[in-house]
Amino acid sequence: RDGEADLAFVQGGTAELLPDDPDNLASLGSLFVEPIWLFYRADSALRVNAAGRLADMSLGIECLLTDDEARAANCAQELDRLNRDRRKIEGEMLDEASAFLDGLPEATGETRTQATFTLYQPGWHQGVVGLIASRVRERVHRPTVCFARGNNAELRGSGRSIPGLHLRDCLDLVSKRAPGLMLRFGGHAQAAGLTIRESDLDLFQDLFESTAAELLPE
Repeated sequence: RDGEADLAFVQGGTAELLPDDPDNLASLGSLFVEPIWLFYRADSALRVNAAGRLADMSLGIECLLTDDEARAANCAQELDRLNRDRRKIEGEMLDEASAFLDGLPEATGETRTQATFTLYQPGWHQGVVGLIASRVRERVHRPTVCFARGNNAELRGSGRSIPGLHLRDCLDLVSKRAPGLMLRFGGHAQAAGLTIRESDLDLFQDLFESTAAELLPE
């Protein structure tokens, strides 16, 4: 699952839980100085969502639903630790992506020879690549896909687009031009997830670039 989908699930769930079950959210709230109503839609959601990115989403669900106050407190502490780990991993990955982009004239706006960006580092965490794709897209203002290593010699990717390019439709056209290249993909206009074989990274990069260049408005 894409981390942004998890985040939307968590934000909606906390909004539903707050009026009737404030105690579980208060366990998360005890980790901060702000009143619960100031952060439950943002900080608490990010902490619960961190479990889905780095570990198991069920931990966040248990924190919200358990009737055991002590267990809720323990879950909240673990969620906070996971969120701190997520921030550290995200920062390290963003530094690596920025270092790569700094050497490219395309990224500075001096020239625009690329329609898209595809980035991959073997050490990247697949639960955080969506955040990195969003940050890179914001910097270069072009559709971006970031990959992390998965299982069985596969790469798990997360993409973010810009106005003018429906990302899911673009990937669908790529799949028609190279059947079997993407093992799985799905998404919508502005965000998508996909899985490819590691050996097919260069082919995907070339086809994504050429296809997006055709579809983007002049």
